[in-house]
Amino acid sequence: MVSSVKPWIKRCLRDETNFTGGAAFFNVPNDADDSSVAISTRYLHSLRNGRKLSSDDLEVLRLFCLYRDLNRVMEDGRDSYKGKDSGAFLTWLKDENQPTFTTPNTGVIPLGVNNVDAVVNANVLFSFILGVGSVAV
Repeated sequence: MVSSVKPWIKRCLRDETNFTGGAAFFNVPNDADDSSVAISTRYLHSLRNGRKLSSDDLEVLRLFCLYRDLNRVMEDGRDSYKGKDSGAFLTWLKDENQPTFTTPNTGVIPLGVNNVDAVVNANVLFSFILGVGSVAV
């Protein structure tokens, strides 16, 4: 893993296309992990009031389906255990095929490539379970 981090640090600090410089380290895109935990927490809290998931929450659940480990050109390498085209949910909610620093306002994917994380997938699946019957994906 260290071998992939050093080139990334150099790229952030030296890449002429990265006008944000070192700020790229702290400007990550929205991710499936925090988003799914927020949806689940909001839903569980709303049960006290007899509410269902909001339309905004349902839209985020649909968004997760756009970022899956299917037909990808890039691979992280740290998640090689999963094999190719696992169908798992990706961590970062941003197109990894765009040039890394093209739209820094929407975040910069760490190491320039999306990854599959087991905990992220557990959280996303839990949020889907809570939304069963509420979302058509």
